[in-house]
Amino acid sequence: MNEASSREGPKRVLFLTLFGDLRRGGQHSLLLLASRLDPERYLAEVAVPHEGPLADALRAQGITTHVFGAWPHPLKDPPWKTLAAVSRLKKLVQSIRPDIIHSDAPRLAHIASLAGKDAKRVMHLRVSTNDGFSDVLLALHCNAMIAVSQGVADRFLRYPEIARNKIRIIYNGVDLERFRPRSSGECAALRKELELPSHDPIVTMLAAFVAFKRHIFVTEVWAEVKRRLPAHLVLAGSGGELLRREVEHRFAELGIGDSVTFLPVSSRPEELMACADLNLLASIQDEGLGRVIPEAAACGVPSIAADAPGVRETILPGLTGLLLPREAPAERWGQEIAALLQDGEQRRRLAANALVFARERFSAERHCSEVMEVYDQVLGIQA
Repeated sequence: MNEASSREGPKRVLFLTLFGDLRRGGQHSLLLLASRLDPERYLAEVAVPHEGPLADALRAQGITTHVFGAWPHPLKDPPWKTLAAVSRLKKLVQSIRPDIIHSDAPRLAHIASLAGKDAKRVMHLRVSTNDGFSDVLLALHCNAMIAVSQGVADRFLRYPEIARNKIRIIYNGVDLERFRPRSSGECAALRKELELPSHDPIVTMLAAFVAFKRHIFVTEVWAEVKRRLPAHLVLAGSGGELLRREVEHRFAELGIGDSVTFLPVSSRPEELMACADLNLLASIQDEGLGRVIPEAAACGVPSIAADAPGVRETILPGLTGLLLPREAPAERWGQEIAALLQDGEQRRRLAANALVFARERFSAERHCSEVMEVYDQVLGIQA
């Protein structure tokens, strides 16, 4: 047993994160996990690449935060940058002597394997795409890997059993105090504040403006919805300014631009979701999990989404929402969305089931408890 693990009292976990903003789900998950670990068992410290929203939020929670500097990419940056990062991380590890180093990106796990050999190493897997030789290294030098869905875990499906046994599927946690249903009065006030229609049904799509989220396809879908009933679509997401302008132009060409509201990345997505009637996710690629679906469910809002690994683990088809084949045409999508918006009884049934499902499968408490079980396992701590 190493010196750190033999210490009395709570064990120390050093989180390494690739990004310092809060525009991505992984950083929200890290913040939630680090702030909810049982302090009698595990104490969190986080190394962020730069000052910013994540560092501010961590410090607000009383979590020790280290500004590490930009993380190099071993395949794209000069070797000396990787060596310098290894050296910096060694010094950090020597100063705080963590029992566990928990990384949220493969390159960080690889650097940790060189800099923190005495600490146990845990990797958080969030994407389903096979990463070639990088995955081979992860399988070799990680003590445990946490996959956010079975779809993500399956990227190691062809690996030897010894590697697959290192994987534990733990769904992302949702802060159920933050993401919760709102009263009709609260929803009316939120719609007014966001300048949304007070009576028309609202569909939200919270997704970054990148091609695989299929915003262009959604313009065709929404045209089909509008052919059937009055409704309003809210699009909120970061990045892709050129794509965003193209999407706006396409809605205008279709003559339905006045039924769509574009919002920037919201710091209060829980309020936007809560005043919606339906949530939409049309991604053509695997999402890893698609955390926006359980977040909407926790707000009492059902989702309709493209059937894909990861995403299909967030919806019980016909019970908590709907899954459509990714190859389904826009007409089919529009028909299904319109039918749900018109059938209040069915939508309320889905919403009630989705709320129960979110609380049972995606609670932050369950997530943190299962992560700490992984920590216990790699440290050899008996329950």
